[in-house]
Amino acid sequence: MVGQRTVLELRGFQCIMEDRTPVPRKSLISTRSFGRRVTKKEDIAQALAMHAGKRALMAVMDRINDHYGRDTLRPAAQGPDDAFWRMQRNKMSSHFTMQWSGLAWVK
Repeated sequence: MVGQRTVLELRGFQCIMEDRTPVPRKSLISTRSFGRRVTKKEDIAQALAMHAGKRALMAVMDRINDHYGRDTLRPAAQGPDDAFWRMQRNKMSSHFTMQWSGLAWVK
């Protein structure tokens, strides 16, 4: 039966009818991004401006890091370079994606 249905569908015949009626929502989504309920347009505008300002500061940080090198400027919350939880990279080639000479050769 499945094979016959597949053949018919490949020939352009619809064998399974789709139900396109929207399913009513059964859940409510909320966010705790605000400390209290926000109902005024002015309050929402202030919050959007604050988040846009943070994004603009990140863009400035990205430009500085592009010019002076990776992690020249970064948020203090990232912790020190030698934090115990950071990935160990002591066996990684210094040019593993940049130069063919950095790849290990197998004979």
